[in-house]
Amino acid sequence: KDNPILVQSDYGNQSNQGRLRLYITDAPTLLDAVNIVVTRVEVHKTGYDSTSGWVTIDSTTRTHNLLLLTNGASALLGEGSLDAGRYTQIRLIIGEGSTVVVGGISFQLKIPSGMQTGLKLVHQFEIQSNTLYELMLDFDASRSIHKDGPGTYILRPVIRVQALQTSGSISGTVNPLSAR
Repeated sequence: KDNPILVQSDYGNQSNQGRLRLYITDAPTLLDAVNIVVTRVEVHKTGYDSTSGWVTIDSTTRTHNLLLLTNGASALLGEGSLDAGRYTQIRLIIGEGSTVVVGGISFQLKIPSGMQTGLKLVHQFEIQSNTLYELMLDFDASRSIHKDGPGTYILRPVIRVQALQTSGSISGTVNPLSAR
């Protein structure tokens, strides 16, 4: 189980909140484009049932062409402040308009009915006060897009959640060489 790297950070407050930043990336594939429409990003706080305890991180509708997010490229999927505590899941709400482009022709990407209420990724992490957590959602388009008949493509996502290695801050005073 990956654990996020903690980065101590001062956001101008001493509240009981930390910050979560999620990115999305992809591995190369033979498709021309895979456009996923994400309408909302949420996380689930431990201690609640499956219908409550969800906190919205971002509710801006964005379309991500996953094939532009290869070879180290990524896009910000969502960012927000969270109360300190343990979180157990990430949920992506996939909206209408997701497409696949094959041979220059665009096809609607079929989203299974269970995912219309949210694509849930089980990944436990802990938010601490005044700390930034960065997680990467590594989407494997080549294993996630399946041809389901002539001109019909279906999404069966294969996504790996991993903590990003980040570095903390250094503070202090730099004296000129003559001060030695």
